[in-house]
Amino acid sequence: MVLAGWHPGERTIQAKLDYARAMNLYQGYTLVEDCLPLEHRIFHHKNLAFVPVTTLDATGRPWGSLLSKSGEPGFITIPDDTTLIMKVDVGDGDPIAENLSNANDGGKLIAGLGIEFSTRRRNKFAGWISSIEQSGSSMELTLKINQALG
Repeated sequence: MVLAGWHPGERTIQAKLDYARAMNLYQGYTLVEDCLPLEHRIFHHKNLAFVPVTTLDATGRPWGSLLSKSGEPGFITIPDDTTLIMKVDVGDGDPIAENLSNANDGGKLIAGLGIEFSTRRRNKFAGWISSIEQSGSSMELTLKINQALG
């Protein structure tokens, strides 16, 4: 487990808005895991047709991208509880291509949110990119996950 409970800044905002008591009911939802539980691995592989992610540019500014492979589930594989592999197509002008130009150094951060609209289920993940393979507009990103929530 990486973090349990609300961040101190979040608790301060909740108190100022008089939501602290109500938000205590959701304490279990704030558990941040240091790996992808089996439930998350199945969800990301079988249920998702796309994943919004955030990467940082060379100056540290965050940029959003929508990753997918033909809009179909199955573009994500998860060989173990800390590795997530995405085989995606990247559109022209998507900032992820430039942001990940030096990703094979293992130091590029990435965060994503798996969303299943029909059930409103959401699972978040964060980590770093350990390797990238690129062929034309297709990329294979291997992520090392160190935070998962959902």
